[in-house]
Amino acid sequence: MIVLISFLLIASCGQNPKARIETQKLPGNFLNSAGNVSANTKGVIHLDAEYSVKNNELGNADIYLIHEKGGNWWIMQAKKKFPDNYYAEGFYATSLVEKDSSWSDSYDKWAFFIAKKYLEPQLESAEGGEFTSYYPKRNSEIVVILFEQKAGNSEWVAIDSITYKTDDDGNEIKTNDEKGSYYLSSEWESNFIKQKVKESNK
Repeated sequence: MIVLISFLLIASCGQNPKARIETQKLPGNFLNSAGNVSANTKGVIHLDAEYSVKNNELGNADIYLIHEKGGNWWIMQAKKKFPDNYYAEGFYATSLVEKDSSWSDSYDKWAFFIAKKYLEPQLESAEGGEFTSYYPKRNSEIVVILFEQKAGNSEWVAIDSITYKTDDDGNEIKTNDEKGSYYLSSEWESNFIKQKVKESNK
């Protein structure tokens, strides 16, 4: 069972206008709580960690992994492993996750994390029946913390954060500034990972 390690105050080093934020450390094995593996043609593996799923009692997170040898190198390995498959990267990522818990040791990892205190339950239906999912609270300020775990390291370190507001439906309200109208969390997340892909291939 994942346990809460500790609370700490960290200084924001990025786009968050707040000088300091309160957050919680992620346990080293937080990746074990993630599922729904996928990968793209840039060599980025993506997983979701959902609150109350796989003993996750901490919150929701989008998790990204890039091999320490680079995204381009990883794609070449995927094509060697599945040469006749049009979605070689996806099959390769799934095969790695199914191996053992040490498969990710050689990957840099980032988790865009929303703590459970910013989430609320929502009852949903599927063919198997009803189930409860957790989404950002409606009409609230939501804090997203960016954690990083370097390849070969077991510690998740908080390196950045942003805060956005939600509407009556719990959807993020667009940011409007000199850059235009956009969703801050999506823009931040996408640009960060794109930059990490570039850095990995140098």
